[in-house]
Amino acid sequence: MKLFANSRAVIEKNLKIFQRYTKLDRLATSLKRIRKIIEPTRSTQTGRKLRAAVLHGPCNLKLDYIPEEKLQQTQIRVNVHFCGLTGSDVLFWRGEHRSTPKSTMVLGFEVSGTILEIGRLAHEQTGYQMGEEVVVHNYPVCGGLAESCLAHYKDVFRLMRRASLKNAAAVTDDYFSALLAISRRARIQRNECLLVNAKHSRSALAVIDLATRVFGAKPIAICDDARRAQLCANLGATVIYRNECCLPYKLKKISGKEEVRVMIETEGDPCIQNVVKCLEHDSLIAVLGSARNKRCLDFFFVPINCMMFAVAAEYYKIADTVVYRETMQHVLDYKSECAIRPRVSAIFGLNHINDAFNYYAKVPSGKVLIDLKDHDRLTIYDKS
Repeated sequence: MKLFANSRAVIEKNLKIFQRYTKLDRLATSLKRIRKIIEPTRSTQTGRKLRAAVLHGPCNLKLDYIPEEKLQQTQIRVNVHFCGLTGSDVLFWRGEHRSTPKSTMVLGFEVSGTILEIGRLAHEQTGYQMGEEVVVHNYPVCGGLAESCLAHYKDVFRLMRRASLKNAAAVTDDYFSALLAISRRARIQRNECLLVNAKHSRSALAVIDLATRVFGAKPIAICDDARRAQLCANLGATVIYRNECCLPYKLKKISGKEEVRVMIETEGDPCIQNVVKCLEHDSLIAVLGSARNKRCLDFFFVPINCMMFAVAAEYYKIADTVVYRETMQHVLDYKSECAIRPRVSAIFGLNHINDAFNYYAKVPSGKVLIDLKDHDRLTIYDKS
């Protein structure tokens, strides 16, 4: 009988534990359900509004007030002074980018400004201080065409005193890709000739500038516009017009050879198929600028013996952060030492944002900047 009594006591005890556990389990389930209801409505915004250029559809940019997002521990909030337009911005604007833009996307990722706010982890990792002048490469997050933007601390770089905020916003994308392509990947040598498709892309101007002034190479720019040809020539390139025949003869006259080892493709243009015939065996084709992000690219004409590669900062951010940060710092150092000279052709205030995109897309000029402080500004340096 005592044995049965003990067994009964154990059973009752276990039953009480089970009931208690069941109640706790139900409570936990209820809490999870409540959390699911509450979390979507929990605010991630500060309650303040920012003026920004918002993309509502192809070629449809509007000035709106957007909610300011709360700062995360790894982020830095930057008070935007200038934002440089890039080929990727224009592809998003036209609806031709390989990635589909989010609805009501704020474009712009080549940013210069001052630090407004800094997260705890970001401050510990960088030592940056409030009010410091910085430059930001915020692709693919974007958000630079607004009064302020958030960026991960790894995408924020301290600005040297000799580089102005205006010039800093003109180098972080085009010059980064150009430096990686001709230095790290192609290993261009002094006095070596290279072909550059310079029809319209600002990346082509960056390649020419770096090749001539930093590496002592001899870029040969292929153009189809007199104004563009003059820009390339001013940077030190030898110009060949696209419609000229006997390209190998022209190359031999310039370089002593009918073929070159390296070609920089910045347009993704099938018209360049005649140019690839002038490439050596085992040559390199670097794809940058607009060419790397176009939705529909046609490179069927590339010879089998050529190696083609794309260069983009966003891949190095994930795959090799050290190379990404070192290369960006080299670009900024070149600018602070006046070793490179990015050409700013026009500055538009935020109120003229649509004019700025039209100017970038239609006029074969240098860099186009957006002034986020003087919204009515309209400065054209290149007079037609």
